[in-house]
Amino acid sequence: MTIVIKNRFTNAILLTYDGADLRGAYLRGADLRDADLRGADLRGANLQGAYLRGADLRGAYLRGADLRDADLRAADLRGADLRGAYLRGADLRDADLRGADLRGAYLRGAKGYICLGYDPRGYHFRAVAHARDWRIMAGCRDLLLPDAREHWRNNPDALARLSILDAHPLPSAEE
Repeated sequence: MTIVIKNRFTNAILLTYDGADLRGAYLRGADLRDADLRGADLRGANLQGAYLRGADLRGAYLRGADLRDADLRAADLRGADLRGAYLRGADLRDADLRGADLRGAYLRGAKGYICLGYDPRGYHFRAVAHARDWRIMAGCRDLLLPDAREHWRNNPDALARLSILDAHPLPSAEE
């Protein structure tokens, strides 16, 4: 796989890279829009302000990466390791986080993401803004809000967590 990394402000090519070992790389402000970074090792990388909209990051290792203010709209992060990643101000609207490991990730201030807490069974309820509605992830479930309400209709704790979203209008993808 060849990766070409450009500065999002000047469009200058910063790096052309064959391979996927980018541990600790300095990619601040890089234009990685629609990049194929499946399984890439980006542990500890500085991706602050990087433009990763639509990037394929399935199974990527982003443990401890600095993703502050990164644009991750519509990025595919299924199965990505985001443990301890710093995502303050990152834009996660329409990002696919199914199966992503977010343990210890700093998500305060991330756009399009709301932590709904843990239920008594220990399932972490999370909401990510999706095209038409909130996408709810908890345990092995990944449901749009109406389907989540139906699925957990007999679970008062889960319904209380979902009701938190009533106070949060769905953010526009272009805000």
